[in-house]
Amino acid sequence: MEPRTAKRELHQRVFVNRSLTLENIKCYGFDMDYTLAVYKSPAYESLGFELLRDRLVSIGYPHELLGYTYDPTFPTR
Repeated sequence: MEPRTAKRELHQRVFVNRSLTLENIKCYGFDMDYTLAVYKSPAYESLGFELLRDRLVSIGYPHELLGYTYDPTFPTR
């Protein structure tokens, strides 16, 4: 087997502590601690809220959830 060549330059790569097979992962989450990125708030949170709300309804949660909208003044942690 030939060694794999990287698609990105060294300074553009992300390194991890261990390998992980992602083929069976159904859902990814994000740790928004602002370590590696600056997020466009509240647009980012609003998008996440809407995508999650729509996904919940698509897997069988009540359609009444679609009536909820993101409130950036509501405290979250």
